[in-house]
Amino acid sequence: MAYEKKLGLAPPKTEVAHIGPLPQLWGDQFGWPELVEEVAEVYWALPEEERSRTGIFAGNYGEAGAINLFGPQHRLPPAICAHQTHSMWGPGDFTGDQLIWLQWRPEWLEDRCGSVEVVGAHQHPWGMAEENRPILLCRDLSPALSEQWPDLKHWN
Repeated sequence: MAYEKKLGLAPPKTEVAHIGPLPQLWGDQFGWPELVEEVAEVYWALPEEERSRTGIFAGNYGEAGAINLFGPQHRLPPAICAHQTHSMWGPGDFTGDQLIWLQWRPEWLEDRCGSVEVVGAHQHPWGMAEENRPILLCRDLSPALSEQWPDLKHWN
């Protein structure tokens, strides 16, 4: 970054709204193991009865990939993700009523959850700014995720 600044050169933006200290191609390589560790802390802090009905909803395919790559070593369930081609898999066999939700704001979930609680936060100085968000716990999901799926799918 110092070299770019000194030369007065910077690579062009490659994606629409992504910001961070590094270009997107580099910034997207930072913070994934830490995010999964933070999610695992939240997941394993839940009582066993709650864990059995809790899924992990990733806000984008990068987070879903991180959960699916690094999650098994933390014994996490696979990610559920409605972003881009991940949306084609739907919510899978998830039938629970509770989700650890990544990259959304609490107010965006108020109509989908009986309660929304900030249970953690992800922050990585070199990662993409969009990933630096609270980790939320959505309890009493309603309607069921399969019914919400068409509204959750997004492509950007």
